[in-house]
Amino acid sequence: MGKTREPHGGSDDSDGEAADKAARKAKKRARREERKASAAASSPAPAPTKPWEVAVFQLLDKVNSHARGAAEQRLDRLELHGRREPGAPLEVVDMSEYPRLAEYVRREFMIDESVSFALRPQLASATASLIRDDTTLWSFLVQVQVTSQPIILEVVPVAERCVRAQQPLMPPVDLSGAAVLSRDAFDAALKRAIYPSGERHAIGALTPRAMQLLAANPDRLLAFDMLRDVVGRVTGNSHHLLNPVAALCPLHGPKCSLPSMLALEGQIRLHHANELDMLLAHLRTAHHGDLGCRV
Repeated sequence: MGKTREPHGGSDDSDGEAADKAARKAKKRARREERKASAAASSPAPAPTKPWEVAVFQLLDKVNSHARGAAEQRLDRLELHGRREPGAPLEVVDMSEYPRLAEYVRREFMIDESVSFALRPQLASATASLIRDDTTLWSFLVQVQVTSQPIILEVVPVAERCVRAQQPLMPPVDLSGAAVLSRDAFDAALKRAIYPSGERHAIGALTPRAMQLLAANPDRLLAFDMLRDVVGRVTGNSHHLLNPVAALCPLHGPKCSLPSMLALEGQIRLHHANELDMLLAHLRTAHHGDLGCRV
């Protein structure tokens, strides 16, 4: 018959192994908790919520109110949160971006494409600015205080903003090509024609001599027309490019009070005709903190 091995403290050994295993697990858990606590302590605190982000805004349609019939099924008010909730779909519109907000308002209120509109805060102050771009929207939002009531904004029709200079009649022009100038000569002559003695024209209008120079240099006239079209597509107003050698601040216009480079009364002098380097430099240095300025 085979012999069986007698156990020698087998029960005590297994109990000791179990205790050691439990102790190791406890140490691992303790180390994990310690690492979590350390990471939580070193991570930056979440940014405090701004009052406008948790506020509720109610938009009232004052564009179509006069034309809305009793039986017409048309929205006359919208309710939006300042900032959409975390995890909400990206298509949810909030008050943080004016272009998306304006597109949403036009669609929901069925405002005709030919009608320009703005948002008017329903405040006690009669001097409250109209909201019509990211800059004016941000200026309004930072003033919002904590409130339990919806903040009322009226959607109102407005006249189209346009910086238009009255153009003089075109003088006689030499189209033979003899008046075509080099870049530097053209830039210098055009600046003298529009800004004599280096001074700023009140509205940067083209003078008769400036128009004569442009007509005699058709390639630069074409470049000016093309660049004005681009400026119009980007800023919404092609006349922010006042002339080939000057632009108007697209954020604050002639009321721009932030001096930078060669800016004066909102006009930025360009180094070379039809080149926007100085305008971009003005936006980067004077308006780098503005909500709507991403250059």
